[in-house]
Amino acid sequence: MWPQWRSLARCRLCPLDSESRILIYGRGEETLEVADLLKASLDVTVMIAQPAQIAPPRGTDYPVMKGITARRKVISASLS
Repeated sequence: MWPQWRSLARCRLCPLDSESRILIYGRGEETLEVADLLKASLDVTVMIAQPAQIAPPRGTDYPVMKGITARRKVISASLS
């Protein structure tokens, strides 16, 4: 078993209501492709991870940020 899965096995499950929102976090072109697929049914926000393999697009139908995540905190700078 991978070490990451061992820590997940100890987690307790709790109900979650996303309220139709999603944060897509990635560094490649597929991040934006997924956002384009989901934007019709969910309130999408995209965070492009560092080091980014793509340039942040201009004029999207959803917010695009560039930044990193750090233990329950989000550190970002808005680009759109």
